[in-house]
Amino acid sequence: MCRAFERLYRLQRRPWRGVNLGGWLLLERGPSAPFYEANGIVGDDGEWDATEALSRDGGSGAVTALAYHRQRHFREGDLAEIARRGFNSVRLPFGYWIVTGPTHGDPYVGPSIELIDAAVEWAARHGLQVLLDLHGNPGGETE
Repeated sequence: MCRAFERLYRLQRRPWRGVNLGGWLLLERGPSAPFYEANGIVGDDGEWDATEALSRDGGSGAVTALAYHRQRHFREGDLAEIARRGFNSVRLPFGYWIVTGPTHGDPYVGPSIELIDAAVEWAARHGLQVLLDLHGNPGGETE
């Protein structure tokens, strides 16, 4: 077993030179600033609070706003430009709700797994590797 790992890691590999696709499938104020500003969301509390703020009126504000954001924040042309600039990889952080939909009464909007599929297809077309980062887990990381 150890020899197999030795052979695997001795192979010459191109180092990753990549960029982060943050703020697309997991809202964070920094990379998602235009979303926060366009929707009048104050504070820096992440997707949970943003989704709750957009749903306060009992309507579908969060669903509409997030669908719009997710369809436009990153597109295939952005990945083509990343590759054109000499990068060979992207990191794609996402929350569990993108895969399964929200659970246990969480206010998130999902699933939207077709966007992960699209990102992987786009990346492959442009010679980019993808690091899938399950960045928001069930139960959360903080209180």
